[in-house]
Amino acid sequence: MDLSRGSRYLNWAIAEISAIITDLPEVIGIGIAFNIFFGWPYYVGVLLSLLTTMSFLATIRCGMRFVEFIIVVFVGIMSIVLLIEMTVIGVDRKELIKGWMYGFVDTTSADLFTVTGIVGCVVMPHNLYLHTSTCQSRPVQRDEATVKKAVRFSSWEPVLPVIVSFFINAAMVSIAAETVFGEPHARKAGIADFCSFLGKTGTCVMFGIALISAGQSSAITTTYTGQYVM
Repeated sequence: MDLSRGSRYLNWAIAEISAIITDLPEVIGIGIAFNIFFGWPYYVGVLLSLLTTMSFLATIRCGMRFVEFIIVVFVGIMSIVLLIEMTVIGVDRKELIKGWMYGFVDTTSADLFTVTGIVGCVVMPHNLYLHTSTCQSRPVQRDEATVKKAVRFSSWEPVLPVIVSFFINAAMVSIAAETVFGEPHARKAGIADFCSFLGKTGTCVMFGIALISAGQSSAITTTYTGQYVM
């Protein structure tokens, strides 16, 4: 399909802005993680995220699969730490499954903003461009059968990251529900002061590890997406 020059620039701007907006919470999360570990001001961690992210992306000279391995390691660390934290805090798994299966029964109009935010955490627009880029990095033999097989696998591949993302977000929501819900000033709670609600020894450190793992893996992918779109 042929597009006018103005339409092409508009689509480019939408793609770049999507990547930038998605990247903002990640670098802020890295800043908060460094604050938890070292007590540094938030802006120090944010600025350091530029150095760490570009350093990880520099490994692309070793191949795209090496970069993907780094991202998988970060996501794995985050998943394991959150699972351990759920166990330490003592999340009510029955209530978690109940909320997952038919939690919308108790939803009111006041909850729509929260629900929309959770959906936004799972479905991220930059993944469309990221998936396209990583698929094109694989050499494919140009015959009909091989191309169809590659397209089929490429169509199913995004399902796994979305499923993993769902369970990670479910873990975070359940941890917050167990530690923050019902506490004084709970409505004003945010990532920056989340540690003050955790209470048990070591849980704040685990949260910091999960935060920096999530922030760094996402910063790598969103920056790479912006590079690909550019």
